[in-house]
Amino acid sequence: MLRTYPDTYAAYMEKTGMFLPRRVEQRVLPGSMTGRIGAFLLIAVLVLGGTFALRDYTVKHLHLWTDANVVALAVNPDDGAMVNYRLPEVLRLPEVRARTTAGKRYLVYVLPVNYIMQGLIADTGGEWRLYKQHHTVSMITDWILHPFGHLTEGHTMHSASGAQAQPVAGGMERRLVFVEVSGTAGQKPFDVFGIGVERSQRFMLDVDLHTLAVRELRDLPRQTAWANVPTPVF
Repeated sequence: MLRTYPDTYAAYMEKTGMFLPRRVEQRVLPGSMTGRIGAFLLIAVLVLGGTFALRDYTVKHLHLWTDANVVALAVNPDDGAMVNYRLPEVLRLPEVRARTTAGKRYLVYVLPVNYIMQGLIADTGGEWRLYKQHHTVSMITDWILHPFGHLTEGHTMHSASGAQAQPVAGGMERRLVFVEVSGTAGQKPFDVFGIGVERSQRFMLDVDLHTLAVRELRDLPRQTAWANVPTPVF
């Protein structure tokens, strides 16, 4: 910046703090450049270290259903009991058995069909490519204001097409996203969420967990609905 804007950026640096408002920095941060670099490194270690520690704590306290080679996560915790009871039968469906391989490990996300952030997990359809939608801000704002409404589907939401999705509170239809997991030798269920683990989306299944009727079955591309846009590690 100094090379690009030699006449103005130096003056900007003199009146602007590096991390905090300048008056605050003058009181709490070292005045030397060496001290500032040390402060930056300390802040980076605390922030990044705290982030990974919180992530590790969260992952190890998830409610997971496990089988020999399948780990399932119900995004809505209220679905946990239903997943425990019905998922073994879902895994025996011909449509599922034809698309899974013995000896390979799978992570299954159990989602409400209209879960607004499903595009971060897999490319389940154009309407969930939120970064391409003109009303993304309103959808995410709705998600922030009603953080649990889209999980229980008891709150009417605007779909990406602009139409209102009808609430189906108490409905039994769920979307199951099957992700193949490789690169982990760990045997604990939460190992599938390891940082160095490779997760490859395989297929999605919309199924009524009461009747086991398959509503939709679709193979998934390798990328998420956000394409090359960096997304959180799930």
